[in-house]
Amino acid sequence: MAARVARIVCMGKLGGYSALLGGRMLEVDGRMLWPSAAALIMDAHRIGVEVSTHVIDTRTIGTDTPLNAAPELGYHQTDYRRAA
Repeated sequence: MAARVARIVCMGKLGGYSALLGGRMLEVDGRMLWPSAAALIMDAHRIGVEVSTHVIDTRTIGTDTPLNAAPELGYHQTDYRRAA
């Protein structure tokens, strides 16, 4: 059986990170939004969920704030932004 992998999403307007698993937002102990990708990754691993190494960025085009995609853990940013 293939392992399901959660996709990390930088929630631009909300200012946090969430994860999608099987088309639904991942919930861990009542939480669906984390302050950092690293915190989300740690909680997901704690409950046995594998996490993709790329972060989907939904912030508005032109945002100069760097994405904290937890590079120290080997995770990288992937931009999925609409052209203006």
